[in-house]
Amino acid sequence: MKTYLKRFWKENAVVFFLLTVTNVIQTIVSVRMAASLNTLVNLDFESFFKVLAEVMGLFLVFLLVLNVQINKTSETKQKMATAIRTDITKRMEQASYTSFHQKQVGTYTSWLSNDLNTIESSGFDLFYQILGGIIATVSSVIALFAFHWSIVVMTIVLTALTLSLPKLYENKLKTASLSTTEENERFIQQNNFLAAQKSPR
Repeated sequence: MKTYLKRFWKENAVVFFLLTVTNVIQTIVSVRMAASLNTLVNLDFESFFKVLAEVMGLFLVFLLVLNVQINKTSETKQKMATAIRTDITKRMEQASYTSFHQKQVGTYTSWLSNDLNTIESSGFDLFYQILGGIIATVSSVIALFAFHWSIVVMTIVLTALTLSLPKLYENKLKTASLSTTEENERFIQQNNFLAAQKSPR
């Protein structure tokens, strides 16, 4: 996956920038909403409506940038997926007859369909989710310093726990993913065999 992230680094840089913008806007909106509550407590309705208008403007910008981010992320994922399919196909074309037939046709079909779908969902999507989470965490930590440093310490501790807990199940997920791939290969091979049996001779 790293190879394709590096190959399409320009596209991923744009996605990174858009993720940064959306997450920073979300953080600013949260801070301004807290400020609006303070104006309500002080019964300063004029300031409250000013902050509310500011928040609505920021939220509108957020929606516009989010739309661009979703489209650009999807486009980048498709480019990387196409590159992976192309590389797999080229390797199959360059393989010798003996080397090619060491594996069943269902295995290659699984690589180009099921396995690639797994890479997109569990690889690229997860990468962008983690990247967005890191950006959101950094921007939130910076914003929380405006309130009190103790909140930042608590946030860092909770974030560390959140990131470390999934590692406990990492091996189980890898085993389950491998098992799913093998079962998909068997299923495709069985379907090909049944189709060959039913086809007229």
